[in-house]
Amino acid sequence: MILSALAESSAGRYRYLFGPVPSRRMGRSLGVELITAKTCSFDCLFCESGPTTVHTLHRDRLVPVGDVLDELSDWFDRGGTADYVTLAGAGEPTLHLDFGRVLEALKPRPVQSALLTNSSLMHLPEVRRDAAMADLVKASLSAWDETSFRRLNRPCDGVDFREILDGLTAFRSAFTGRFWLEVMVLDGINDNPADMRRIAEQVDALHPDRVHLNTVIRPPAYRTAVAVDPGRLNGLASLFRSPVEISMAAPGPHGPGKGADADLVPDILAIVSRRPCTLADLCAVSGQPKAVLSDRLKSLLDAGLVRVDHRPDGDYWMAGRP
Repeated sequence: MILSALAESSAGRYRYLFGPVPSRRMGRSLGVELITAKTCSFDCLFCESGPTTVHTLHRDRLVPVGDVLDELSDWFDRGGTADYVTLAGAGEPTLHLDFGRVLEALKPRPVQSALLTNSSLMHLPEVRRDAAMADLVKASLSAWDETSFRRLNRPCDGVDFREILDGLTAFRSAFTGRFWLEVMVLDGINDNPADMRRIAEQVDALHPDRVHLNTVIRPPAYRTAVAVDPGRLNGLASLFRSPVEISMAAPGPHGPGKGADADLVPDILAIVSRRPCTLADLCAVSGQPKAVLSDRLKSLLDAGLVRVDHRPDGDYWMAGRP
């Protein structure tokens, strides 16, 4: 059937690019996937990309960076526009030995570059050097000691919390771009004010330009990751000296979409294979009305190519199970 054939190339034209997707704070962001899913040094309770399947700290050339650069050139040549090109995806991008080559290639382009990292490799000078080529680095710091770090982020062997803090300190002291820190808050794990005060002290010592205080919005990797309510987030925000932003909702529509007669199936499959999305998210990506996307999603659901998670805060669409 037609849908099965489309599923064989679910990323559409590109294998390593996805989006642009709506980002809560970065507008329209073209994602660059440098990691085979899901390869990561962490197995975070809250990860929206699902449980880690390859748990490693070993750096390698996980995808051919030459192909990634060719795709980016093609995307720009075809008139692609976004607010950011972001190294992100279903894993830790700094595990790729050549992630710096991608950031370097973006420098002459009319777009901002961003790196989203879990900070696990920032103790390495070569990682800090390459990360510094990004216009924006958003790192994560959601624990206050080794025990809380292991409970929340579930790192692989060889990752040390103090080493992460030292690496972030060294990076921040030399980095001249925009530096953001994300603190993910989970109910019953790190939402105690005394514990959050310890996190805030470590975060403030890094002098971030902005702190993003987040909680679970999309379906997490593990059901033990439970969101805290907005009122509690607001109270915890007062413990930080650094500028804090709180996010509890996905963004609205961004920019022009495809025509109503466009083939949306490859794009839908490419996005939901990397992150759970609401119907509103997919509307924001495609520029299509809800009725059109609802029809496409129903066909994909019937074909077993997507599944839906019905949650109290809404329905989230994900790639179908193998």
